[in-house]
Amino acid sequence: MNDTIEIENGILIPSHRTGRGGKSRWADLQIGQSIFFADLDDDRYRSSSSQWGLRQKPPRKFTTRMAEKNGVKGVRVWRIE
Repeated sequence: MNDTIEIENGILIPSHRTGRGGKSRWADLQIGQSIFFADLDDDRYRSSSSQWGLRQKPPRKFTTRMAEKNGVKGVRVWRIE
């Protein structure tokens, strides 16, 4: 599990999911920013970010994709609204 979470700008969202599936910092993400998790459980991050976002006022929306960073496969979560 990755103990250091880094919020990043400018990472483009792939056009489609490429596969399946911590700590979160959903509250810190601005629209267009993303977080990379060195984990292959896409469903877990999609579910937890979605549920957290729905509880916020106003609601926030996220999307996830399988990704790779520095040769490490994982999941990237973007805030989209």
